[in-house]
Formats: sequence, structure tokens, C-alpha cells
Amino acid sequence: MSLPAATWSRWSVVQGVVAVAAAIVACFPAWRDIYISATADPDNGYIVLVPALAGWLALCRRRRLRSAGRRGLWLGPVIVAFAGGVYLLAGTLGQTLGLHLGAIGVLIGAIWSVVGRSVMLRMLPAVFALLFMAPAPMAMLLPISELLSSWSLAVTVGVLETFGVSAFANGRELVVGVNEVSLGDFAGVRMIAAIGIVTYAFAFGMPLRHGVRIGLVLASPLVAMIANVVRLVPFAMLAEHWPASRYTLAQISGWLTLALALGMLYAGIRLLRYAQVPARRYALAYQ
Repeated sequence: MSLPAATWSRWSVVQGVVAVAAAIVACFPAWRDIYISATADPDNGYIVLVPALAGWLALCRRRRLRSAGRRGLWLGPVIVAFAGGVYLLAGTLGQTLGLHLGAIGVLIGAIWSVVGRSVMLRMLPAVFALLFMAPAPMAMLLPISELLSSWSLAVTVGVLETFGVSAFANGRELVVGVNEVSLGDFAGVRMIAAIGIVTYAFAFGMPLRHGVRIGLVLASPLVAMIANVVRLVPFAMLAEHWPASRYTLAQISGWLTLALALGMLYAGIRLLRYAQVPARRYALAYQ
């Protein structure tokens, strides 16, 4: 016989705030490290987008909560205990990724302790998105980045030469113009993790078939490479004339890459609909 569901009350919000605050305080060193990585390292700047994207995914599914009761609250402390063990063990062994994931797990378990199993399972895509707050290890991203960068540089050189701009690749650098202005590391494929989380949010925020969602997520490296080529062509042309503004141009073009990737994903879904390929499965609650 299942236990009766706990009722919702005005104190549920207070309990949620207290649980989240307690989870952050308990693992404060990890959260401080995540904050420093997000604000000081440009490659991890995407982390500031994760809470907003997770909130948007939850908002897309808000009407699914109408019949959600506060059942399975006991699983929350179990998750907190397990994630806390991972956090302590990772801290002892000096494993940064485990430390961050453990802190995020404690946060998820604390929220679960208040809202219950029914809510968390309905919000599963948003819950999973919170794991992206852990800074991606560069040892994992670097081989992918180098491969995609070499491909995108070769394509970019060809496109620039088509437009009559002198360009050549020198290792991971792109050199343009008769004055041989080097773009340095700015020519590499940037924001792979950021485009990955944006692709994930797009795939699970739209009423798409599961196969289409998985395909979009797996295609995120290709989307990143194409977006980088489109970014590099005007960036290289502008940097040729204003070499002193390369850093500013790189920062602006880097964030515009996210908007470009999102537009590519939307255009891809529109193309599937135009080709009458069944991409949508069901309507989300807000549609």
C-alpha cells in the first residue's frame, strides 16, 4: 500500500527555499568554484545560461504539474546522502568534476525532498540540465575542439579566398590579409559546451519525437562547426581592417554564435516539416 501524498501549502515554498539554501551552504566551496569558472573562464561562460535554460524547460512543462502530488519525498534524502558521499570522496581525491557533480546532486536531492518524485519526474529534462553547471573538463573537450577547428579552418580559408581575401591556416591559427593578421586562438571552434546545452534545451523544449531529439543533441558538434565557419568569415574580414579590435570582435562573435546555432536548429526543424518528415510527436502543455 502506497503512502498518502503530502499536501501542498504556502509553507512548501518556504521549505523549498530553505532546502536550496542549505544545499548550497553545505557544498559552498564547490559552488564558489563553479561561480569563479563561469565568470573568469570564457570557455565556461555558458554556465550562467544553465539556470535560465533549466527554468525555461520547467516552464514548458508547468501544466503537467496539475495532478502532481508530493509523493516519494523519502528519495530526496537518499539522493542527498549519495551525492554528499560523492562530494566528500571527490574532495578527498582531488577530483574537481566529481566535486561539482556531487554538489549539484545534493541540490537536486534537496529539491526532491520538498517537491517529491512526481514533480521531479515530470521536470526530468530541466533536472538533467542542471548537471551542465559543472564546468566541462578541457581534457574531454580539447580533442573534439581541435578536430572541429581544423575542419572549420580549412572550410573558412576556402570561403575567404572565394571572396578575394587572402587567408591561410597556420596550425590552429587563421592568418588573413596582405599584412598577415593572425586571429590566434580566436579562430578555433568556441563554445562547444554552450552550443551543446542550447541544443539540448531546444530539443527538449520543443514537442519533438525522441529520435529527433537525440539526433539534434548528437549533431551539436556539427552545428558548432558550421556556426564557427559562419562566424569566422565576417570576423576575419573585420579583423583584417581593425586588428587592434580582435579581442572585442571575438567576444561579440562568440556570443552571436549561440544565436546562430539556435537559428540553424529552428531552420532544420522547419525544413523537416516542409519535407513532411514527422519530427513532432505531441504538443507540450503550453501549446
